[in-house]
Amino acid sequence: MACHQNFQYLLIAALIFFPLCSSKDTITPIQSVRDGETLVSAGKNFALGFFSPVNSKNRYIGIWFNNIPNKTVVWVANRENPVRDSSGILTINAGNLELVGDGGYNSNTTPILWSTNVSNLVPKLSNATLMDSGNLILRDDHHNILWQSFDHPTNTLLPNMKLGLDRRTGLNRFLTSWRSIEDPAPGEFSFGLDPHGMPQFSVRKGSDPIWRQTWNGQRLISMRVNNPMISGYTYVSNDVEIYFKFTINDISIMEMAILNVLGVLQRLRWTSKKPQWDVIWAAPQDRCDRYANCGAYGSCDSNRVAECSCLKGFEPKMPRDWNSRDWSDGCMRRRTLDCAGQGDGFFKFERLKLPDTSRSRVEPTWSLNKCKEECLKNCSCTAYASANVSGEGDGCVLWYGNLTDVKVYSDQGQDLYTRVAASELAALIFIPSCTSKDTITPIQSIRDGETLVSAGENFVLGFFGPPNSKYRYIGIWFNEIPNQTVVWVANRENPVSDSSGILTINAGNLVLVGEVGYNTTSTTTTLWSTNISTVSNYSSARLMDSGNLVLTDDHERVLWQSFDYPTNTYLPRMKMGLDRRTGLNRVLTSWKSTDDPANGEFSFGLDPRGVPNSNDNSTMSRAVLDDSGVFQRLVWSNENRRWNVIWVDVRDRCDRYGNCGAYGSCNADHLAECSCLRGFEPKTPTDWNSRNWSDGCVRLRPLDCSGKGDGFFKVASVKVPDTSRARLEPSLNLKGCEEECLKNCSCTAYTSASIREGGSGCVIWYGELIDIKVYADEGQDLYIRLPASELGK
Repeated sequence: MACHQNFQYLLIAALIFFPLCSSKDTITPIQSVRDGETLVSAGKNFALGFFSPVNSKNRYIGIWFNNIPNKTVVWVANRENPVRDSSGILTINAGNLELVGDGGYNSNTTPILWSTNVSNLVPKLSNATLMDSGNLILRDDHHNILWQSFDHPTNTLLPNMKLGLDRRTGLNRFLTSWRSIEDPAPGEFSFGLDPHGMPQFSVRKGSDPIWRQTWNGQRLISMRVNNPMISGYTYVSNDVEIYFKFTINDISIMEMAILNVLGVLQRLRWTSKKPQWDVIWAAPQDRCDRYANCGAYGSCDSNRVAECSCLKGFEPKMPRDWNSRDWSDGCMRRRTLDCAGQGDGFFKFERLKLPDTSRSRVEPTWSLNKCKEECLKNCSCTAYASANVSGEGDGCVLWYGNLTDVKVYSDQGQDLYTRVAASELAALIFIPSCTSKDTITPIQSIRDGETLVSAGENFVLGFFGPPNSKYRYIGIWFNEIPNQTVVWVANRENPVSDSSGILTINAGNLVLVGEVGYNTTSTTTTLWSTNISTVSNYSSARLMDSGNLVLTDDHERVLWQSFDYPTNTYLPRMKMGLDRRTGLNRVLTSWKSTDDPANGEFSFGLDPRGVPNSNDNSTMSRAVLDDSGVFQRLVWSNENRRWNVIWVDVRDRCDRYGNCGAYGSCNADHLAECSCLRGFEPKTPTDWNSRNWSDGCVRLRPLDCSGKGDGFFKVASVKVPDTSRARLEPSLNLKGCEEECLKNCSCTAYTSASIREGGSGCVIWYGELIDIKVYADEGQDLYIRLPASELGK
């Protein structure tokens, strides 16, 4: 009994004093981590150990999230010196963390592949602990921090990790991308803090910036905090250090920011329900995030197809290049500054990303008025802005030299006061804007760069250029949606070759004139017209809040409207179908490609009967036939800032026309989606078994056709067959339909013509039944004619 108790005590003591390697969080001088072993932080948030990237046999010491199925590495020690096999050992030697192993070198000794390389250490008194923050900390015996992985990040920024400069030591913490997904060595992209002038953050490719953003006193502009209870941002600038970090207030949420191999900075949040990392923010996001996309004194607005424009008081430096969408040379002043003290003024721009601050100066104690006064004393000063928008704000920033990398936002950003000559300021004040009118009259016109805006500001009409195209078109698009969404195009087949286009009213018609280039020559011609024969000399065209462009005479009678000539988009209240009086048939035709709005090869015609119209003016919706022939209905989501697809015509294999042939039914929930209707069998069994269903099915037994020898089998929840061989009987009920069908041996099926409450009429099919689809929770009832012998089964 005593021996048994002693054994228990020894076992307990062993468990206490010799912890398992896979659960410990600390390395000491007498402990190490070998390949296959790990450190796990006390709260089991993070693990440290050896890993291999995708498609690589090399081994690296890394830190990753411990509780996530797909290993997500957040830090790598030996980025440039991998272990070639499983010989790696991470240990503490002479007070430093060291990684030794086979690095593929021709040497008789095992080389040191990585070390913390801290000098003046007391040997054998250091230890390294993996914290629940993901930070690996090397301490001495007095718990002083000697080294920490958070000071040497790789491609990942974790909560509470500082990004920036320690002014005492000169240590600059910045991210560098992996070289590739197979190689964690430093890549060509970096992300960090530039402390010169007003501090700003940038992603660089080598030494060249590709994206840049400033701190506005609350956050990085464009990096929103969706829920302050979940996360926030901290920015500190003092004599000791200057840094940025983000925080998580809910410890159950896992987040990180990563600079990927393409140079894209992403903030990711783990969603355990999916499970996956969701991108909640990314940069660059659009063309206007490209550094200096519009050159000096240019501003970039991603809501515009031609995203670059000159700041007020400036004009393109190279107009020909500008019209060709090469904006790199930027803009120059239209009038020179006076520089006499009182001869200049400032124009206020709102909701901007401030210009590159590398040529700026911060005055932390000045008011905006003081900034203005000081700027006017120096002819090199070109602009000023508040340095801090939090609370009442304090301090200001002054720019000296060109203003570069300005971006326009729709709902955020800062105010920028740009210096212009007094004569320019007066011109800016007294020149009326054309962007608020909604009507063209015979004495008005729309030039490239000008727009009509509907009265309720729902839609805009103006010139645009598709992606990757130098051509210009007159189009209508949603006004309040960031990504320009064109819903109608006038001159689909005849683009303007440059910015010379003018839309005007001539002889009562809307007319578009402009230059069309042919090889090396060009000529001004009429490119599009409403082409109404009987018109009024007092016509006017108005852009309605529905998106309809309406040409009326002086008695406000409609002469022409864009809703009668849709392109690829169906809007609420737009009619689809035939005007029996005039023969006008309203159909959609796809664009030829995303770069060319000319008529494509797909068309869509819709019977307008029973099509609901939206009465909710707060909801923006459209239906579009894209250039691949897919018809979609979309609704704009303000919350997600994107178009959500709420319906699409080709959702699965069973939406292909006639997929299962005659008398076949298609069910997308089945692996072999095609089956014959009851009473039918495959026409070509060999093809059918090879999943070639195009020949369809044939009857097992012929119809009786004697009047009483046949009956009907009800198939529920189906898309009814192709109605091109059907006849509508608006006054017959279902019983009457059955009786009529039995009188004609060619009749094969019938159904209700309207499933609405109180609906009436029926549809009768004559000939083969083609393109039947089975639904799980919708569709109609179809009554299929079968001989009595089949019904009895």
